[in-house]
Amino acid sequence: VVPGCPPSGEVDEVANTCTITEPDGSVVVLDLETDTGSVTLPDGEVTSLPPPGGSGPTGGPGGSDFAATEETPEHLPWLVKFDEFVDGQRYQGLEEVVVRSSPTATALNETLALGIVGLAGEPTQRSVHTAFSVNGGDRALRHLIEVPDDVWEGRSFGSDGVLYKALTRGTWQYQGEDPLAYTDSFSQETRRNRQDLQPLIDFVRFLDEADDESFASELPARFDVGSFARYLALMDLLANFDDIDGPGNNAYLRFDLDTDRF
Repeated sequence: VVPGCPPSGEVDEVANTCTITEPDGSVVVLDLETDTGSVTLPDGEVTSLPPPGGSGPTGGPGGSDFAATEETPEHLPWLVKFDEFVDGQRYQGLEEVVVRSSPTATALNETLALGIVGLAGEPTQRSVHTAFSVNGGDRALRHLIEVPDDVWEGRSFGSDGVLYKALTRGTWQYQGEDPLAYTDSFSQETRRNRQDLQPLIDFVRFLDEADDESFASELPARFDVGSFARYLALMDLLANFDDIDGPGNNAYLRFDLDTDRF
């Protein structure tokens, strides 16, 4: 994620630090020990709240520190958005980074899981541990993870595609052809303003309306069943209860524009 940090998700030998400073609510500075470059952002650019849809800190292996409060911001889940007020602004190529926490002392659970996903040949996210503090307060061991976006997709796949995220409050039922009807169910994460929700709408309509015979015969042309089977096996191996069939509806779907299937 940052210079000096391993791209494959292993634990770095260098102690990285990340400090967020808000002296008057107008400036935010990220400072990393391995690269003392900093980013100064306009008022409110860094928002102290979980990522949209309840994902990130509360989803997937690692979980979050549910004892965190406003009095202990170093333990709160953060989503850092570098382009919230300045279009196109990036930090070392990243649009966003999630600051995760962990109920364990080592915070190795999610790091290990991300590494295993990568070793299994599946798309994974780069990450690094950091000593995290807010306004010069106490430091806490945190986990910085990149957010799946256009850059991540381009690096992770060998074809053009569109990435969609299932939202916690959503449904997989067909709700008509109006994309606005799916606002609470799915978000488009990549190729915004270039692609739309239509491939996803067509797919959920098929899931909702196909009879058993049509489902069995047509599914392989619409959906990479082998890839899905590998995903389910991997989640079972990791004992990840918060996957696509877990309580948080925690999943991404990618539509491959070259093969016209998910």
